[in-house]
Amino acid sequence: MAVRENEGIKGNRFVVTGGLGFVGSALCLELLKRGAAEVRSVDTRAYSPWYQHLQKNGVRCIRGDVTQKKDMEKALQGVNCVFHLASYGMSSKEMLQAGLIEEVNLNGTCNVLDVCHEIGIRRFVYVSTYNVVFGGKEIINGNESLPYYPIDEHIDPYGRSMSTAEQLVLKSNGRPSEKQSDVHLHTCAIRPAAIYGPGEEMYFARILSLGQIGLLFFRVGDASVKTDWVYVDNLVQALILASVGLLDDISCREGNPIAAGQAYFISDGSPVNTFDFIISPLFKSLDYSVPKLTIHVRHALLLSQIFWFISMLFYPLLNQPWVPGPLLLPAEVYKIGVTHYFSHLKATEELGYVPMVSPHEGLNRTISYWKDRKQKEIDRPNILFWIFCIGGMLALFYTAFLTPCGPLKWLNSLSLFLFRSVSNLRLVFYIAAALHISEAIYIWLLARRRDPANAPGRSLNENRWILATATYTRGGSQAGGGACGYSLEAEERPEWMWELGRKTAAVSGELFRRGGVCGSCFELRCVDHILYCLPGSPSVVVTAVDFCAPNYGLSSDDGGWCNFPRRHFDLSLPAFASIARAAADIVPVQYRRVGCERSGKMRFTVRGSSYFYQVLITNVGFDGEVAEVKVKGKSTGWIPMGRNWGQNWHCNADLNGQPLSFEVTGSSGRRVTSYNIAPSTWRFGQTFEGKQFEDALMALQCGSSVISTTSTNNNGVFDFSLNVLSSLFSTLLNDCKLIVNTPLSTCDASLPSIGLLQSPLQLLSPASGLLGALLSGILQLVPSGFSLIN
Repeated sequence: MAVRENEGIKGNRFVVTGGLGFVGSALCLELLKRGAAEVRSVDTRAYSPWYQHLQKNGVRCIRGDVTQKKDMEKALQGVNCVFHLASYGMSSKEMLQAGLIEEVNLNGTCNVLDVCHEIGIRRFVYVSTYNVVFGGKEIINGNESLPYYPIDEHIDPYGRSMSTAEQLVLKSNGRPSEKQSDVHLHTCAIRPAAIYGPGEEMYFARILSLGQIGLLFFRVGDASVKTDWVYVDNLVQALILASVGLLDDISCREGNPIAAGQAYFISDGSPVNTFDFIISPLFKSLDYSVPKLTIHVRHALLLSQIFWFISMLFYPLLNQPWVPGPLLLPAEVYKIGVTHYFSHLKATEELGYVPMVSPHEGLNRTISYWKDRKQKEIDRPNILFWIFCIGGMLALFYTAFLTPCGPLKWLNSLSLFLFRSVSNLRLVFYIAAALHISEAIYIWLLARRRDPANAPGRSLNENRWILATATYTRGGSQAGGGACGYSLEAEERPEWMWELGRKTAAVSGELFRRGGVCGSCFELRCVDHILYCLPGSPSVVVTAVDFCAPNYGLSSDDGGWCNFPRRHFDLSLPAFASIARAAADIVPVQYRRVGCERSGKMRFTVRGSSYFYQVLITNVGFDGEVAEVKVKGKSTGWIPMGRNWGQNWHCNADLNGQPLSFEVTGSSGRRVTSYNIAPSTWRFGQTFEGKQFEDALMALQCGSSVISTTSTNNNGVFDFSLNVLSSLFSTLLNDCKLIVNTPLSTCDASLPSIGLLQSPLQLLSPASGLLGALLSGILQLVPSGFSLIN
């Protein structure tokens, strides 16, 4: 009997784990489009390009971790079907973290299955991988009858964990509910090919970043290698068809859903060569160099093992953003260099799956997306430029100033042959150094003149208003806070967020800086709109607590307000109403950074699991945002933490049973250390209080450039450290000011190029003035007639 369109979807409630990802967000939106009563996205991340779009379309975004069973018990209550997409370890540095991969992919899947069994959920669709049957050996037109690849022969922990998890899922099919014996859990697995489409940024962003700087030198395998790809819309269609195939209350199918206990390969149905189908057309459209050199798989494997070894040397630091991911890993070599493709005939016959988007159309949409992205961004210099520039300067320095020795003597001989003398070599070096420095200064000043945000200093107050736009969050009085790691649910909001007076904002990606701006304070005022700006142009101070996601389906000037590179604030209604009339859809504003007034102490909420330690830092006074975090246990030294998202910081250290200390560095460069604030008996989920930023901060600003920043020492004196580059900037820009920020006020004072500083700040050495300070490299000032707030 035929199944009606959208049967099992309309009026039902769904949970999508990993719902803030590329496929998960597309699935959430499609379910709502087809009439789902409720769709919940469950994800450990809060930062996502699709987060704001999902919320505005009615998806309920829940921050939850599949490795925490309590999170799943809360998120899955009252739903009819679960799509389990959450996984870890598919690409780059993730692939090296075996413990976390097993925790998420295996233990996380077990938790979700157990909760489904306990509360009586009927349908469970699992997103698996080709790797459950593929391990580096050629497969041509394979199907679901292939056996699982031996667990102990998998080349990476991702394939091993996903294979085990899929088998658990399929063996859980038919499991009766604990509460209702007549309700059974029906499960199936979807094995998708490599996924592509507009917005896919896990693989494509990595490939394009390598192509952009010229590091993608070669292709792996020849043109005869064929693999499968699947367009995102086709995969979403297959997932929905699988959920319908698990219905057990349809006539002629009672108690025996056609998809129950089954696995399905899903692809576009057109095996292609990855380099010819995706990489070459994409690189050509973006004017990147297409890799022409071809290397054999065994040679690529050797290179990948070298990259793997080098990356493992940095294993404790893999979470640090400055540690690059490996260029290539063994599992990736097999994925692109060995033929393996599968038939989706079973999915077509049993589920009715037919790819709706052709590979040609899907590729065109993907290329259009990245071409649009490139027009809004600036390409970095090619790697050859850096090699030539840095290598050339090092070679000049070596031959001009150092004694030739060892295998580099030939370089000295060649240089003398070309330039005739050491004096000429030194002259060339001085000229080249001067040209490069002049070029850098010119570009820096040009960028600053065009827009001060192009080269920001570390001062909290740029003392300059910058143009932006603002809207307000409809249907809510406060931004969610999800992208910064703050609680999404109103009943779970920490007290400090309510203390902000509901004056909050979600900011566009240009301002968000991948969560670096979270907790910062901005002063905004409405300008140039007589109809909607309030009389007198009042200002309001708001706190950045969320990310305003772009919508590249709309023009940046007509609905896509948060598209890159726009500066935009999506304000809470109370904040917006403080500067403009609520009848306005969008208003032009000016903004500037200001210090944040916070009551109480800085707060540290400990989260994580046995493999993953994480802390959320909130209620940060004055600076608002956090630049660096270190954690220390009783038996460890200071361990740097990496930014996971927003103000969530993490590391892989085992700190259980140890009292915890934290060292926090604000965006201004100030540092505060809170010793032993968490006792040795701390537990995940607990919040502890530490020291607060409370002293005043001063910035020396010449023109629009911030030369140096400092805070008061124990005697209330400001100590500046100046270097040669600072001196050069201040010589070019002699309109110098000292800007003082405290949690409650901001003031500035003019500083002449030579002479005394006027009240409220005075030089400790008035005879020397600023010129003497620049020459000595030290500038000391003391407040006069100005009260510091401590």
